[in-house]
Amino acid sequence: MSWPSARPPKAFTRRRLVGVIVGLTVPSAAWTAPAHADTDQDSGANRNRAGRTAGKANGSGPSGRPGSKDADNPAVFGATKPPSTLRDEAEIAAAAEAKMVAEIDADLKRLGFTGSPAAESAILGPGGPVPTVGMVGLVPNARALAAYVADNYPGVQAIGGVRADPLPDHPSGHAIDIMIGWNSGLGDAINADIQGQPGRFGVVYTLWRVANHYDHVHVTVS
Repeated sequence: MSWPSARPPKAFTRRRLVGVIVGLTVPSAAWTAPAHADTDQDSGANRNRAGRTAGKANGSGPSGRPGSKDADNPAVFGATKPPSTLRDEAEIAAAAEAKMVAEIDADLKRLGFTGSPAAESAILGPGGPVPTVGMVGLVPNARALAAYVADNYPGVQAIGGVRADPLPDHPSGHAIDIMIGWNSGLGDAINADIQGQPGRFGVVYTLWRVANHYDHVHVTVS
């Protein structure tokens, strides 16, 4: 009598081994697959966050373009202020000249000159286009000095000659006032020039940088 062997058949053993291997392989794939998916999702999320951060840093949206909040900001789009036209520049220049003329008139009237500076350069001969007033009645030395100043110092605002005054210098035509506004450097140059050649114009004295003589150089000649 033979007893049945306790060892299972080979075919049965193979099937059980295959089942075990498959059973172990499927969960393993299931455990490892989410790890790869999570990594990709994390990197994608990081890229999205990095893009949003960069967009905030440069003031743009996700596409890198300025957002709607920047629509009125010229700097974002490189817009510039329209350049001024020639008409605008001419109007500004005319306004500045009118202001200067008004200031000259006020200074001359303060000194006692009547009327506005007139174009009396013809009286001065070759003198430049410096506004003058009170040229009629000047003695030859005073007229020559006024012409010299007008011809050599175009920065002078105006030259005044004959006017009413308690002192005889201006009423007699022996004095001129050279208006330089508040350009003290110009006043220094003119005063030094005139004092350096007294014989040429018969200079008696000058008044400059003393009381009431900070905006003009006074010169009395013989």
